[in-house]
Amino acid sequence: MNNTDFSNLFSFRIYHSSISFVNPRPLTQGATENFVGIILSGKAKFKTKNTILELNKGDVFFIPKGQFYQSEWLVAEKGKLKYLGLAAANLPVTGNPHYTLQIVNCSDDDKSLLYEISNDCSVNCKTVGLFYTFLGRILQTLERDVSQNDLILEKALEYMHSNDNYQMYDIATHCDISVTSLYTLFKKNLNKTPNEVKQMILCEKAVKLLETTNYSIETISDKLNFSSSSYFRKTFKKYINKTPRQIRKDSIIL
Repeated sequence: MNNTDFSNLFSFRIYHSSISFVNPRPLTQGATENFVGIILSGKAKFKTKNTILELNKGDVFFIPKGQFYQSEWLVAEKGKLKYLGLAAANLPVTGNPHYTLQIVNCSDDDKSLLYEISNDCSVNCKTVGLFYTFLGRILQTLERDVSQNDLILEKALEYMHSNDNYQMYDIATHCDISVTSLYTLFKKNLNKTPNEVKQMILCEKAVKLLETTNYSIETISDKLNFSSSSYFRKTFKKYINKTPRQIRKDSIIL
């Protein structure tokens, strides 16, 4: 593994804002990395389908990879919001534990490791070492989610994100459930049908292609297996609330 590959496994940042804001994530997109944060000033609120977490200055939180959530960020009395965010593609654990989004109960000594990282947010041996020391102290205490339905839903959405051309039967077979059970699972947990979620995911992929490539709209439509470019435009407008041309106009192709 070269230095670039190593650095890409982590992201350490200080986030600032002078205004309160809500950051809704797409319904079909869970957290792409494991994320540890500490509120340095201001407040935050996290919402999942099962719980609401309210965080204050000094609180440490953990967001597991794949977690579906929305967040609200509130400035402090002096008008500032600041938090440290540490993201990692993988965790130093064996097996495949499914953690929950949670406030981490840790000591001041544990927190001091995070504060030290906040002084130098570059990805290097020292900061990664501090991060892994922190993880080693808290991973065994983290709460885990053992919901079978959540695991199946995660598996289904991962399949849908990884493929563009498939039928609902393919997803059901991949998850070892019936198509009827698949529809029930999606309606109960996402209040969407699998077909609706499929269209949303394809439109999200289309946004990325529009922003990062010079492919024509017709080419993108073909790549994502839409039946026609006109149907692609109609579906895109429905779920993104903008036309493909508007998205491209707002983006800069390097």
